[in-house]
Parts: sequence; structure tokens; C-alpha cells
Amino acid sequence: DRNVATAMAAASGGTADAIGDARAAIAGGAVPIGTLERFRHVRDQIDEAWRAYLRVQLDFAQSRLAAARTAAESLVALPGGEALYADAALRLGAVLGHAGRAAELQAILALALALDPDRPITLAEFSPDVVDAVEAVRAQAARPTRELAITTEPPGADLTIDGKPAGRSPAHVPLAVGQHLVVARM
Repeated sequence: DRNVATAMAAASGGTADAIGDARAAIAGGAVPIGTLERFRHVRDQIDEAWRAYLRVQLDFAQSRLAAARTAAESLVALPGGEALYADAALRLGAVLGHAGRAAELQAILALALALDPDRPITLAEFSPDVVDAVEAVRAQAARPTRELAITTEPPGADLTIDGKPAGRSPAHVPLAVGQHLVVARM
């Protein structure tokens, strides 16, 4: 309740309009604590899954990383969200590659690298087959493209695809065949 928050803020020596101050802070770029907790939760899921992968618990690691990647989708528009999503995708790709799912590995790695192209992929963190797969994706010739029609309700949302601006909706965008991350903001 606004009156309770105002009274509590006044009683604690804060400003008279704590809710207004909070809204102004969010408009200025502050991230609500609930969103920061979601970042932490996704990071914890990724770390838990990676530990499981290192203990060769592939099914658990795969399901946990898939869940982390899904949870990270809602955070992609925030600072650091693309890198978090890309890390979950990269690690999921490593698990799928270990399970012999090469086609999925290539698609997921391509998406992870599109979102976080400067992320170092080293033998200190990944197995040689993952490092080689990443290098193969980076060296890969252009994939065939298809046109994707993107609409939003209401129209006019700013679009990003794989972390790069893609205009406003509605839009027709040529994309390489494979996985992509589309974000519409209004």
C-alpha cells in the first residue's frame, strides 16, 4: 500500500515518496532485487549442472542446463543477460556434444558465440572436443538463410536478434538456419 510505504519511509528517515523514488531508480537503470535473485538462481543452476557434467551425470546436467537457458531468456534484455544465456547455451552444447548430438551442438554453439563472441573458450575450462567444436563454428562458412517474419502486438517494438539490433516490428529478417534469440522491447 502506498500510504504504508510512505509512512514507513518517513518514519525511517527516508524520503516521503519511497515508491516514487523506487520507480525513478528503476527508470534510471536500477535492477529490482527480484531480478538480481533470478540472475543468481540461473547462475546457480548452471554451476550445479556443470558440476554434474564433470561427474558424468549427463542426463541431469542436460536437463538442468536446458532449464537454466530457459530461465535466462527473460533476463537477456538486461545488462549481463546475454552473457548468462550464452554461458548456459555453451555448456548445454558441451553436454550435448558429449552425448553425441553433433547437429544440436553446432546450432547451440553458433547461438552462444553470436551472443557472446569474445568469450574465451580454453582448455582450462572445456575439453579439447568442445574447444575444437567452437573453433569449427567460428570458422564455418555462412549457413543458408531464410526470411523470418516478426510481428508484435502492439507493433513497433524494438527488436534484437542474437544481441544485435534488428529494427522495429513488424519486420522481415534474413537469418541463418539454426537457433536464434529474438527479443522484442517496447
